[in-house]
Amino acid sequence: MNTKITELYFARNQQAIDETKREYGKLLSGIVSGILPQEQDVEECLNDTYLQLWNTIPPTHPESIRAYACKIARNLALNKLKYITAMKRGSQFDVVLDELSEVIPADTDVQSQVDSRELGRLISKFLRQQPSDNRIIFIKRYWQFMPSNEIAKDLGYSRTKVNSSLHRTRARLRKFLNERGYNA
Repeated sequence: MNTKITELYFARNQQAIDETKREYGKLLSGIVSGILPQEQDVEECLNDTYLQLWNTIPPTHPESIRAYACKIARNLALNKLKYITAMKRGSQFDVVLDELSEVIPADTDVQSQVDSRELGRLISKFLRQQPSDNRIIFIKRYWQFMPSNEIAKDLGYSRTKVNSSLHRTRARLRKFLNERGYNA
């Protein structure tokens, strides 16, 4: 399906958007609604996602249309949330970032920003080494910004198990990054 959808975009066939919605709409909606609280903002962000896919394919030829669409949706939702919250503290977004700030160093200078690609590569490597359920919990929390009670419900775990998994995974990630010269 991935190739078929990409071919539709390259052919500038409007069916590409319909196929993307059919195949990945629920996933994209879950990502965006985990970040944005208002349904109207979620819908707007999803529409912007489909528009950005249309405008960037071609020339971009994503290896995975699913991953590409998720990345676009997430980034648009985060940008919208930043705009909405505009320096307010206490949002779900801020809570998640505060949890990770103990593990991942802040971009404080140009070199840190250059190193962010390497940091991303290391985090991906770390996550691939984790047991599947820990990896899924971590990604749902820190990539999809899903609250721990929703993760628990989604996976059939207790909230305590989810929170313990997140705490242990953050501790392992901190150690993993410290060993590689990244100190929070």
